[in-house]
Amino acid sequence: MALREWVAEFRKLHERARKKELTDEENTEYLRGREELANALLSAQQLDLKPGQTARQSLRVQRTLQADLIISNGMTLRAMTLDISVGGLAAMLGYCPTVGEPATVTLRLPDEPAPLVCKAIVSGVKRQGPAFRVSLSFGPLPATDRDRLGFVVFDTVLESLKV
Repeated sequence: MALREWVAEFRKLHERARKKELTDEENTEYLRGREELANALLSAQQLDLKPGQTARQSLRVQRTLQADLIISNGMTLRAMTLDISVGGLAAMLGYCPTVGEPATVTLRLPDEPAPLVCKAIVSGVKRQGPAFRVSLSFGPLPATDRDRLGFVVFDTVLESLKV
């Protein structure tokens, strides 16, 4: 099957998965397709998987979403994400938190009435001019929230594919 046809079929499965219309067999096919696509994108980006992670867990996409952060000292910050994955996000902040510092994240997801709220930990901080690129790793998420984030990640991937 040509790439254009594969992507068209995957888009259809993705939309049906979003609506929870897939049979068990179709869902297995859909998840396999997500993994194949994520592997191809990680390979193109020359990124390696962390031990125990699947490609679709590791895949990060550039996506701007509103995120409200409460850092462990009680400071509340509003930011826009630079990128997101099922495992975390990155955002520019005017504040420099400490790596390992706990946070609570409220993330506004597109086409979702309720935000995703979860615990996170600061996993990286890099100064960029007067601001800081801050990476946060999410704590354990319920399957429904992992699914919600996964759909946002793959919506973004499919929007960027011009095949």
